[in-house]
Amino acid sequence: MLAKLKAAYSALSRLGIGGLWAGWISLTPDLLPVILAVERMPGLFLSLATCLRGHGSGIGSGAGRLAAELIAGGAPSVDPHRFRYVRLVGGSDLATPGMT
Repeated sequence: MLAKLKAAYSALSRLGIGGLWAGWISLTPDLLPVILAVERMPGLFLSLATCLRGHGSGIGSGAGRLAAELIAGGAPSVDPHRFRYVRLVGGSDLATPGMT
């Protein structure tokens, strides 16, 4: 890509790459996090908040708040249903908003 860019724009002929990053990006098929209490182990909560690719700045603080509310035992400020784990393995239509 860099060679093609330099060929297309001679003014960039001395352009170099300062650094690179590569790695795994965790995400779910519907790009939403998983946030839930593990029913079989009271007191254990699961929050795959790393699955916020593309949505992190938009729902990151809300996902954190929901996780905190569930852990504290309070009433959640949003319906946690759409963030359940079973949606990923239970045959939910992940293309449908709300994944009923």
